[in-house]
Amino acid sequence: MMMISSLVPQYCSFYTVRTQILKLLISECWSFNLITQKFR
Repeated sequence: MMMISSLVPQYCSFYTVRTQILKLLISECWSFNLITQKFR
């Protein structure tokens, strides 16, 4: 039980970091698409 309770916060923090990175990537892709469409 001890191990699980110590693992949960780590996983949660990892998940939030991953979500933030995904959001960043999505927004970068979106802005890049917008820029390339303007220059076409």
